[in-house]
Amino acid sequence: LAHSIILNSQFIPDDVTIPDVIIETNTNSFDEYEMVTTAFNFLFIPDSVLYIGESAFEECEYLIHITIGDEVVMINDNTFSKCKELSTIVIPGSVVDILSNAFNGCEKLKTVFYKSKEVSWNRIGLGGGNGSLEQCLIVYEYE
Repeated sequence: LAHSIILNSQFIPDDVTIPDVIIETNTNSFDEYEMVTTAFNFLFIPDSVLYIGESAFEECEYLIHITIGDEVVMINDNTFSKCKELSTIVIPGSVVDILSNAFNGCEKLKTVFYKSKEVSWNRIGLGGGNGSLEQCLIVYEYE
């Protein structure tokens, strides 16, 4: 998935936008090319993505902001764990589960912009190891 986006360029981009044709990221999408692929700051996951694989963006240590598309229903185990610089994320109202350690080690995570109401946020199944997420400011009904 992301290997072709990044490796076919002549530079390391500040941001990565996953193409609209992708509906699923692979498990450990960035493992094989860690030195190249972890050096981006912004990640935009389009509405066409339905599922993000386990550990898909783990240890993207320079990632500052993530916008997740409106069709994702689950944030998988370890998806964004150890993204040490992550400070903001936009989560759609479609998300019903955030699994274990999805945001483990994201100590700088300060703000979640949630695209639905507080009552919906409170219904999300939240797995263990997401203390970083539990300590954030949640901005409800973000557009």
